[in-house]
Amino acid sequence: MKISEILDFAAQLISFKSLSGHESEVVQFLKANFDSRGWASELLPVEENRFNIFVSFGNPKIIFTTHLDVVPAKEHLFKPFQKGDRLFGRGACDAKGIAATMIAVAESLLKDAERDFGLLFVVGEELDGSGAKAAASQLQGRGIKYIVNGEPTEGKVMRAHKGVLGLEVAVNGRACHSGYPQLGDDANAKLVKIGAKILQKEWPKDDLLGSTTVNLGVLQGGIAGNVISPSARANILFRTVTSSNELLPAVNDCLESGSSLRVTYEAPAVRLLDIQGLESDVASYCTDIPNFLPLNAGCVLYGPGTIHLAHTDEESISAVDVEDAFRGYRLIFHQLKARL
Repeated sequence: MKISEILDFAAQLISFKSLSGHESEVVQFLKANFDSRGWASELLPVEENRFNIFVSFGNPKIIFTTHLDVVPAKEHLFKPFQKGDRLFGRGACDAKGIAATMIAVAESLLKDAERDFGLLFVVGEELDGSGAKAAASQLQGRGIKYIVNGEPTEGKVMRAHKGVLGLEVAVNGRACHSGYPQLGDDANAKLVKIGAKILQKEWPKDDLLGSTTVNLGVLQGGIAGNVISPSARANILFRTVTSSNELLPAVNDCLESGSSLRVTYEAPAVRLLDIQGLESDVASYCTDIPNFLPLNAGCVLYGPGTIHLAHTDEESISAVDVEDAFRGYRLIFHQLKARL
């Protein structure tokens, strides 16, 4: 594929509104595309009516992988458009532009008579990693040695990335007339206190990964302005640099009476492989790589575009990004092949 053709294919992928849990149409589109090329592809079940798609060329030792699901967006962002050399739309850089680039790389490697590699496109990365977890279980024993995971890294190889700890805090209170708050138990007030204590705490740091960060992503509670809140809930996400076990006791110390804590998602920080000839950095986000750990494969994190545009209304990727990544993925392949 020419670079313009990669962008055109990425635009086709963007036009599918593949929110986490609703990826079936884009997976079927790719299956039909791979079948038309004569590529041996498998649909790997994740749960009912949800599948990853795996393409084998020979006996894959090196796997290129990224995700097909995207985060919610305004409707117009699922209608891709180009402005200058940039392609705009939800998933342009995170990660449908990456998927299109990997497909083009596979096509070029096949023309070079390369074999023993594969493509794996997974679902659910933006939510719970369910696709990668299922794939890691199903692909064990197939001899995979290296995984090249695609996320927007500005064309740099990430030496490490942070982990993630997702939490739900639930608070139970008692409703009453807001004119007599002493007769109730204000769940909202308790949740605000919990959030304030979490934000004010000093969290662990790491020499390579930097500081633990925390986001109070969702706060919900109450039923009306004139009613003391009977219940409240928060979804909280830590970007971790140490074990979650070091964080949980400190979070528990922040809880108020009538509140409870539940872990919703957890993945460790990871150290990754370096590649000669490509600039390197450290990522402050988490990827599916921890979910692939059961495969005991060496992992590379690399991709076109910037994470700073991912999940925004300005999400986009440029032709230069794609062209550089096309060369970068080929370089990564040949260095990993030499290490086999």
